[in-house]
Amino acid sequence: MIIDDLSLIPLVYGALPPDDEETLDLLRGRAPALSEMRVTDESVDKPEILRFQLGYVEYAVGMQYVREVILTGEITPVPGVPPFITGIAAVRGEIISFIDLRKFFRVPEYGLTDFNRVIILSDGKMTFGLLVDRIRGTSRLKRPLPDATTRTAIPRTHLIGVAGDVVIIDGKALLTDPEMVISDQEREM
Repeated sequence: MIIDDLSLIPLVYGALPPDDEETLDLLRGRAPALSEMRVTDESVDKPEILRFQLGYVEYAVGMQYVREVILTGEITPVPGVPPFITGIAAVRGEIISFIDLRKFFRVPEYGLTDFNRVIILSDGKMTFGLLVDRIRGTSRLKRPLPDATTRTAIPRTHLIGVAGDVVIIDGKALLTDPEMVISDQEREM
């Protein structure tokens, strides 16, 4: 049904059009304000993070870099790679390197670990898995974070900040770190 006469629209929808100028002026005045798109969702300024645990310390990384979380399967060691690369595994048909963040950041190891989860990080160019002890869940990060000079073993170049007891790691810095790229020359050494 197409209605060409706009004065009939209120009748079609069961409402009577306002007949006084004062009401029409009021409605015309409200229309621009109501037509503006307003974003009231608080989550826009609060990025989502994935919290995880290594030993007794809780860390987090931005969800925009998390492709998936999987159980640790069989990891094949690779000779001639840096000690922080624990090996490789096939994940959905793709060979992915697994990284031990403790060794990468040279963080002292405390407590026993069974590395039972892997966070697959990706930015479209680089993909690898982070071996973690436990997934703590997702949450929204409150802004702004305190200065990243908080005492932590994580290098400042890979640190976004600390929120409470959670150390927020910069996923982009990890994914673009030159140490993550292993050339054939390095493997032959």
